[in-house]
Amino acid sequence: MRSLWTTVYTLGLPAVVVLGALVTGAVALFLDRLRARRLVAGVLLLASVLAVAAMTLSPLPGAAFATWQLVPVVDVWAAFAGDSATRMNDRLQAVGNVLMFVPLGLCVAHLLPRPAWRPTLLLALTVSVLIELGQAGLRTGRSADVNDVLLNVLGAAVGYGASRAHWGRARSSRDAGALLER
Repeated sequence: MRSLWTTVYTLGLPAVVVLGALVTGAVALFLDRLRARRLVAGVLLLASVLAVAAMTLSPLPGAAFATWQLVPVVDVWAAFAGDSATRMNDRLQAVGNVLMFVPLGLCVAHLLPRPAWRPTLLLALTVSVLIELGQAGLRTGRSADVNDVLLNVLGAAVGYGASRAHWGRARSSRDAGALLER
């Protein structure tokens, strides 16, 4: 029989990650209209990073030393290549790793005077590597996995791309409004 923690972790955690990404995305879409855009983006970024740290650095029941997975892409490819139900947890973890960092990409893009992908992805890479090193060093019972780093940076890139697309629409609508006022 599965423990309550295992059930909450495997079913509730992906739902919380998806809901958090959607709420952050919705708020970020309206940040351009707020004068305190950077303050709101900073608070959301801090909340996002703290939530990710809490989810990824909390010890699992029966925590032991971490394992290291340093071969990129192979496990992610295997999780999505087959149609086995036994790989469902691996798929959820991969999608969750992407979704966890979407808010980071959205918020960092709004913190900068102009959206820039390099600082956004560099921050995502740094935070993700620190999390993986923390998982290995804190005896959380989790695997320190290079695939998690790659998927986290992909999530930040998706968030940045969504923010960039929004900024482009907002700028073009402001420019169109300015032209109509003339």
